[in-house]
Amino acid sequence: NSALGAARAALPLRAAGSGAEMDLMSQIRALEGPVIDRKRLTSMSSRDVARERNNETFAKQIKKRVGILRNVSIFKEMSDEELAKAAEAFAEVTKECGEAVINQGDIGDEFFIISSGRALVLFHVSDDQPDKVLAKIGANAFFGELALLTDEPRSASIVADPDADGPLELL
Repeated sequence: NSALGAARAALPLRAAGSGAEMDLMSQIRALEGPVIDRKRLTSMSSRDVARERNNETFAKQIKKRVGILRNVSIFKEMSDEELAKAAEAFAEVTKECGEAVINQGDIGDEFFIISSGRALVLFHVSDDQPDKVLAKIGANAFFGELALLTDEPRSASIVADPDADGPLELL
């Protein structure tokens, strides 16, 4: 570093260990550490710093979501840019084993994609009969689109598989 060399050359020749020389040397050693753009740092509020960190985290989340969407049949023909925009519309949701995601008969205003785990598609016939398991679905499966497209109530319930090894991860 030329600034560091110039600072060392400018040191007056004194007896080693003098207070002023030691103070100056400690300041020079500090220059050898990582450089901090003090102007930028002082102009950034703590809110700006947090926002920047959140932007980095959000960018990582979007990248992860794009990877998931890329493996879902209805998104296969989309470009990376289109996938990134779609990924921004999704939130990550976790459901524990046995926990309901959607319930038959409810008004649907959400669409889900399974990123990992397993779910059961259940149909409620009557109160005096157990729910019928229509299907077991896993990663890259999607559900909830029919209620969005038809404006009809949910036609089945989706529950995180109570026998799965872990939680159901959804977008």
